[in-house]
Amino acid sequence: MNWEYFISQKISKDGGKRNFSAPIVRISVIAIALGLAVMILTMGIVSGFKTEIRNTIAQFNGHLIASALKTGESYEEAPVDMRELDTLSFQAIPTIKSIELSARMGGIIKTSEGVKGVLFKGVQSNYQHDFLSNELISGRLPNFSDTVTSTEILISSSIARQLKLDTGMTLIAYFIQEQSRIRKFTITGIFNSNLDGIDQLIYCDLRQIQRLKNWEPYQIGAIEIFLHEFKNIERALPEVNDVLGYRFMPDGSRLVVEPVTRKYALLFSWLSLFDTNTMVIISLMILVALINMSSGLLILILEKTGFIALLKSMGAPNNRIRRIFLYQAGQFIIRGLFFGNLIGIGLAILQQTTGLISLNPETYYVATMPIKLEIMDILLLNMGTGILILLFMILPASYVSRIEPDKALKIG
Repeated sequence: MNWEYFISQKISKDGGKRNFSAPIVRISVIAIALGLAVMILTMGIVSGFKTEIRNTIAQFNGHLIASALKTGESYEEAPVDMRELDTLSFQAIPTIKSIELSARMGGIIKTSEGVKGVLFKGVQSNYQHDFLSNELISGRLPNFSDTVTSTEILISSSIARQLKLDTGMTLIAYFIQEQSRIRKFTITGIFNSNLDGIDQLIYCDLRQIQRLKNWEPYQIGAIEIFLHEFKNIERALPEVNDVLGYRFMPDGSRLVVEPVTRKYALLFSWLSLFDTNTMVIISLMILVALINMSSGLLILILEKTGFIALLKSMGAPNNRIRRIFLYQAGQFIIRGLFFGNLIGIGLAILQQTTGLISLNPETYYVATMPIKLEIMDILLLNMGTGILILLFMILPASYVSRIEPDKALKIG
């Protein structure tokens, strides 16, 4: 018979409010619950931030970007000759979702409100149609037909706000080359990304960039490779390089593949700092729970000094008496974990469904607090927290061995 567990249950049932340790133990349970709730929310918010921002960056640029690296010092895009590449070979790579062709060129737009330097990105008619549609806040996507060069463009909300532009309006763009060129465009839609750099983009017809750069129809600036999942970048990178063969183009430029994590290295380095902050918060919360739980269990043992002495006088060994209080500690921990999950997951779901907490997108790159809950992370967090606290409870429980029956049961 497991009499240690039986006694621990009797102590829990008979203690109630009559024991002065009850409020202390209750505070310990609350500390575990609040600590776990904070840890769940912290992990969910960090995961949400990282997922939201990195997916947005990847969707606007591609997870992998193949372009020609020139040997000179020019930062201008070198043309990639699509006749030299077998794009069908990419379809054999299972991690790839789609391949898009694009070209970029810097320009200046001038309105009555001011002058602004922007980056025109030429794309084809089917470029990221579903994603860009979801990012629209006004108007519609430009119509890039397969036969006629379109003058319709899609601008960012940042540009629209700074220059007071709206859908249906026209703007004049200046392209500085050996001879300056002027183009007139019509704004059909406005998108919002909340990300620096991307908010300077203007989407236009790929053929506009090709004409401005005097390129042939088969020449483009970059191949944007979109994957099914962001985590597959490191796996897909060598596979794509194998297909491209690290080849040199006819003009002497070398074709290279760059992951989006390298292109936006500063932003991804900032995101990696979140992991450090998460570990600090989790460590502090566990430390608070350990201190509170240790104090509660120690007070409970001190309160039961006479009972412990009685058990010792009847021949009960220290390790089995300690087990009584470890059983009780386990019950308190389970109770704290239950309410911690209830609070943490409940608040996370509330934020996911309502977007109750809003943020300044200019500072945090998102309009509402993003939360992403991973079942495995929550399970590991519960297991790790529970086991760590329970193991730490061996220290205050060891005080049982210091109680001497003859002194504890002495009647003066």
